[in-house]
Amino acid sequence: MRQCEIRLTRPSWRYSRVRRLANNTLALTAGSSRTLGEIFPAVEHIRRFNLRTDIARTYLSSADSHLASMAITYVLAIHEDFVMSTIAFVRSEGIAVAAPNRRGVKAWNMHATLFGALGYQPPADWVEIFHLLRLMRNSVVHAGGRAQQDLVAHISNISNAAIQLWRKLGNQAPNSVVQNGEVQLFAEHIFSALAVIKRMGREINSALTSAIHRQSWAKICVHDYQQVTTKIRNSRSWRRSLIGYANFFYGPLKLSSGDLETAARSLGLWTPVQWE
Repeated sequence: MRQCEIRLTRPSWRYSRVRRLANNTLALTAGSSRTLGEIFPAVEHIRRFNLRTDIARTYLSSADSHLASMAITYVLAIHEDFVMSTIAFVRSEGIAVAAPNRRGVKAWNMHATLFGALGYQPPADWVEIFHLLRLMRNSVVHAGGRAQQDLVAHISNISNAAIQLWRKLGNQAPNSVVQNGEVQLFAEHIFSALAVIKRMGREINSALTSAIHRQSWAKICVHDYQQVTTKIRNSRSWRRSLIGYANFFYGPLKLSSGDLETAARSLGLWTPVQWE
């Protein structure tokens, strides 16, 4: 239930502007045969880049694509691990999660599998955008950046709602993702990916809230609290801080003091007769 807030717009704006400023600065050195270290000797470690400025500009111009290729792959891998771990958790709570076919649960069907087991309907446009990013990632990882047919088909069939969402996230039409058969990645796509996994994470939290028994949530909350607290166990301050922790991080569950007491006793973390 704990969530992190990710500020999306300002970092993207700053990164793009800084890169463009650097590129424009190097443009002033056009025609020079000197290296970066000779022109900018005051920049720390600059001599490690034994490059002429025209070559440096070429690398800088393509930096967005390389950075996005690595970052999106990493971001989606983290989210996939989170979803798979959540499926394992749901199963441990006695909820049946059936694999949709013999191939098992994979990135392309994991959301449908999880939400179906929990009886929850996620926002279709966000799911479509997740798959757009997933297929872009697949084309980069498995086809060297050439647009695979699955990606082309997904773009052709994408809904109007998803198109508007993609435009809002990255100021780009989905059909601009592929140009001349190649996937075109930009820094803005990194922040689109972060926005998508943040939203999908919140949807998963909402689905879990009503599906998992509150006794289990109370135990999870108490266990999490014990991992971070510096309060002395069995003390009044430990109990008060636990209640505050539950209200802050597990607020939507509305865990009562009694729920927390039962969980703390069952975990052996509260032994006095009195709770209040």
